[in-house]
Amino acid sequence: MASKFSPQKVTKILRYYFAGVPQREIAKRIAADQSTVSLYTSRFKERVAEVGLLTAGKEFGVFDEVDTLRSLSIELEKAGLIVGDAKQGLNIQKNFLNLGVDSKEHLTLIKVCQKVNNPTFVNAALKLARIEDEHNISYEQIMSEFETVTSRLPITEKELMKTRANLDSINSLVNRKNQELKNLENRIKKLQEVHRAEEIKLERELVNKRKQMKVKHKEVEEVANLKTMLDGIGLNVPTLIHLVKEFKR
Repeated sequence: MASKFSPQKVTKILRYYFAGVPQREIAKRIAADQSTVSLYTSRFKERVAEVGLLTAGKEFGVFDEVDTLRSLSIELEKAGLIVGDAKQGLNIQKNFLNLGVDSKEHLTLIKVCQKVNNPTFVNAALKLARIEDEHNISYEQIMSEFETVTSRLPITEKELMKTRANLDSINSLVNRKNQELKNLENRIKKLQEVHRAEEIKLERELVNKRKQMKVKHKEVEEVANLKTMLDGIGLNVPTLIHLVKEFKR
């Protein structure tokens, strides 16, 4: 015959029940027989049918447990799942844990499993095995080096950006210097043109000077010849000038 328990002990039975503890284990924990546990769980179910789950939960002191289960039920319904699906997911979760797979890697492992039948997956696995044999390096070492390189990528990108900025600065400086050189070349070209014009001008002046000098030189020669002739006849230049003036009068 089932024992009559206090409300506190009944609440304890139902809390174990909602926690998924088997009835035999519950009976052992509360020092009662299994029929007592079965009786109070059945009474709770009957009361649920009469007044509803939440009201029955309040009456039996397990409202929090009932509310948690209700919330879980709502989440399953929103996700389009049933209890069987949840159980299957729980079993998968347990299997992942047994394999030592972190919860963050579940989707990755599922993708790997989906790719196992793909020929490219097999080829990739064979290639990895060859790399391990040829270079005497393990997959863990390869991944470690890969992670090291990957972790340095942000630093490398910053260094590359800095190098690009320096290169842009150098290119800007080179362009500015090229422009200055071009301006200088234009100035030199203009100066050369001015110099050439001056040179032509000086050449012309020199030619004119030479012509003038030639005329003067001819005049000097003529005067010298005249002086020689005067000397030959016993006259000098002043006397000749005097005679010319007298002749004009």
